[in-house]
Amino acid sequence: MAPLKASSKISLVDTPSIPNPKWFSHGVSLDGTGRLILTSGQIAQRSDGTFPTTFKEQVKQAVANLAAVLKAAGASPRDIPQ
Repeated sequence: MAPLKASSKISLVDTPSIPNPKWFSHGVSLDGTGRLILTSGQIAQRSDGTFPTTFKEQVKQAVANLAAVLKAAGASPRDIPQ
């Protein structure tokens, strides 16, 4: 892995649509010659702190949380390489 260049910009990414965990960020954006967004493991917690009861609802919420972090970083799920 190449060393991080001094010209690279590192930004912590959080969004009010997901509860603030207080001890970490939901994502980090690294901007240099390219751009890389790293996300934390997203759980199915709603913005009010509650959790869905069914597995299907939990998956939908976790994916929505991931999309919210990407949006806060200026990206979308379409930007995830396949």
